Amino acid sequence: MMRPESNGMPVFNLFVQTPRANMWYPCGSFVGDSNAKNLVEGWIGNSLGMGGMLKGQIDRSVAGTLFKEADSRRKLVKNIVAQYPALKSAQKELTFGYKIVFEGLEEAKG
Repeated sequence: MMRPESNGMPVFNLFVQTPRANMWYPCGSFVGDSNAKNLVEGWIGNSLGMGGMLKGQIDRSVAGTLFKEADSRRKLVKNIVAQYPALKSAQKELTFGYKIVFEGLEEAKG
């Protein structure tokens, strides 16, 4: 999977899985903006003990980015099924996840 140029911003690697398979399939990446960077840096530093709240905001931001338009999920699933035909029968049951790549995150949360 090609990684986008991050220029110091967090990279969000997207994954999908079905309820029946315990395997995550990579399905894309995107680079966050300065707001995402601030949230991730706050989460790393656990600003004022608010790490859980910041992680929740990151989750909501990722979901908002992926599904900001009414048919965004349908388009994303269509592309995923084209890439992984074995997922076609479970396309209505897909679970999405992500992993953040950002300097210092793995050491802080690892």
